[in-house]
Amino acid sequence: MGRRVDKRVFFLFSLVAATLVFLRGMAMAEGINGSAEWSYSTSRSKGTDATGVSTLSDGSAYFQRYNLSFSNLLYPQLSLNAGGFFDKTISVSESPDGQSRSSFLNLMPTASLTFFNPFVTGGVGWAKREEKTDSGGSTQTSFQDSKNAFLVFRPEGLPTLNLQFIRSNRYDRERERENVTSDAFSLSSAYAPLKNLSLSYSASVAKGNDKLSETTSTSETHSGRAGYGNRFLKNRVSFSADYNRSRSSSEVRSGHGALKLPLFPFSGLSAISSLFSAPTPSVITETLGPNQPLIDGNLTASTGMNIGRSVSLSGDTRFREVGVDFVNATPVNTLDVFVVLNQANQDLPAVVADNFTWYIYTSPDNQNWTLHGSGLKAVFDPFSNRFEISFPDVTTRYIMAAVQPLSVAVIAPPGVDVSNIFITEVQAFITRASTLGGSKSSQGSELYNLNVRTTILNSPLLSHNMYYSHAKSDPSGATSYALGNSLSLSQRLSRVLTGTARVAREDAGSSSPGTGRLTYLYSAALMASPLPTLSSSLVMGGSRTEAGGVTSNNSSLYLANSAQLYQGINVSLSGGASRSSSSMGNESESSTINAGAGFVPHRNLSLNLNYGRGASRSSLDGTERPPSRSETVGAGAAYTPVETVYLVFSINGSSGTNRQRQTSRNFSSSWAPLSSGALQVSLAYAQNQQSAAGESFNRSKSAGVSWRVGPRMSLSAGYSISKSESASLISESSGFSANFTMSF
Repeated sequence: MGRRVDKRVFFLFSLVAATLVFLRGMAMAEGINGSAEWSYSTSRSKGTDATGVSTLSDGSAYFQRYNLSFSNLLYPQLSLNAGGFFDKTISVSESPDGQSRSSFLNLMPTASLTFFNPFVTGGVGWAKREEKTDSGGSTQTSFQDSKNAFLVFRPEGLPTLNLQFIRSNRYDRERERENVTSDAFSLSSAYAPLKNLSLSYSASVAKGNDKLSETTSTSETHSGRAGYGNRFLKNRVSFSADYNRSRSSSEVRSGHGALKLPLFPFSGLSAISSLFSAPTPSVITETLGPNQPLIDGNLTASTGMNIGRSVSLSGDTRFREVGVDFVNATPVNTLDVFVVLNQANQDLPAVVADNFTWYIYTSPDNQNWTLHGSGLKAVFDPFSNRFEISFPDVTTRYIMAAVQPLSVAVIAPPGVDVSNIFITEVQAFITRASTLGGSKSSQGSELYNLNVRTTILNSPLLSHNMYYSHAKSDPSGATSYALGNSLSLSQRLSRVLTGTARVAREDAGSSSPGTGRLTYLYSAALMASPLPTLSSSLVMGGSRTEAGGVTSNNSSLYLANSAQLYQGINVSLSGGASRSSSSMGNESESSTINAGAGFVPHRNLSLNLNYGRGASRSSLDGTERPPSRSETVGAGAAYTPVETVYLVFSINGSSGTNRQRQTSRNFSSSWAPLSSGALQVSLAYAQNQQSAAGESFNRSKSAGVSWRVGPRMSLSAGYSISKSESASLISESSGFSANFTMSF
């Protein structure tokens, strides 16, 4: 197998390393900072099928990254910043089909000039990015040039003003696959003329020119908000109200190709769901919560929806759902989902992005969702970290895209951290074939919100809360509203008991016929703490909803107990049941029970035990479905025999109806042989065994060492072996990796 490092790469490695050593001595004086990172990994895998035929493959990868930044204060209020980064990955693989080699290069120099004082801040910037991919004898090079300018005024007691302009050019070397120029200008202002009154306004204009398809686009958005809040009658009444108005317009003209017309959702929505299963359900029932940052135009700020590998590593494989509300039914066939990695100056590699599978659901009421697109692969744009999900035309009020976090089986290229991948924005479009003309669209919206909370009694604490919202969309004139009234009661019944209760009515609807919804809700809780080490809580709740001639009921009851029996011995026991039904003949019941115990027999040793059991049954249209049961049991221990050694062991088992019985064992240890902690040695072992129609298991062993050579240098290396076996395949693999990082 060929394992030679490219001579040019080796020369660059040596040159930059020598330069870094030279610059290290002058870094503090000249404002120079930088880092260098080198990684090497190699792997070997062997697979043997049921007939005894084996397949062997080898692979290796070399990664290098350099960051350099320079900052200098030219004058007391004028600073110059420049720098850039360079990274390159070379991968070689060898299999029975032959040897293949690929490389990926990413280069981005930057420069900026900034002026600042307490009243005004401004600046200009420039960046040029180059991406080059060489695979299988085919080379593709893409570029992105960007220029930006900004100006911010912050006068005391007067409206603030924030201006920003960005020009971007994207093209390939031959300008045959892509050649796009875009300009974006934004303005925002905020003002508080009175103590409890706030005003804000923002506007943005974006222009694009695709020279290959002869398509030009212009979009414009204006939005304003006024908000007021205050307290009255010795703080017994709190009042808040706000008014939002926005208007967006777009115009697209094309000589040929397709027109991708933007749509303007009224609100963003999101949820984390465990309702999905295999096969993907065609109908699900749930309500997505509001998440306005999904549609605020900020492509770099997290919205809290993480689809990175750290989520699945923790055992959370629930689907992440992001969507929008158009207020009234709107034709749509494309969703763009933007993401950002948890590390700056990093993009999601296309080889990782291709592992995501998307599901599209639509709904008329944000409760009943119907599958519209299953197992979709999105087109990924690495320059903007954007997934473009296309699906057949559909007219709907609510639409969402669902995706699971990145699988633990996906390994990113060296130097790329995909632990956290946050969704930042969702944009909706309707794509139409061009007719050698153009298209114009505009949409406006108004939203009123009112919230009043009144304290009726102080003892017991009795309060009333009323909220009202009203939305209007133009040019359709569609409206929607929501009105809620609730009474809340809280009282300490004795030294031991505390009780709470709440009843509410919610009315919602829109100008569309048959969209009215009436909901009654109730809940009550009783908390008891007879001893400082003993606590219990009993919670009950339910709701009744009438919508579209269908009545649905939900109720639940849960009891939770926790106690510290002795110093270092804690136990817990909880359980409950829930039931739902509808006039359509759909019913479901579920119950759960969980128990746990924790022991600390010695300050260096801790033990824990847990047990859980669940059962459920349901019927659809009056037809009973088979009941299902699940059971989990687990135990774990953590031991520190000496201060520098840490040992952890756990064993967990689970089983259930129509599920494989699964048992997992995990062991890990760490050792710091030096008192400074600069040297760390780790060992880990994991085994996962499944049994049902056939037996299968996965076993992995790994060892690693990391050494903090100095304040600015670190070295790490690791080796792993894994084996998986099933009735049809035996797979074995091993791998080694090493990494060196230096900064100055």
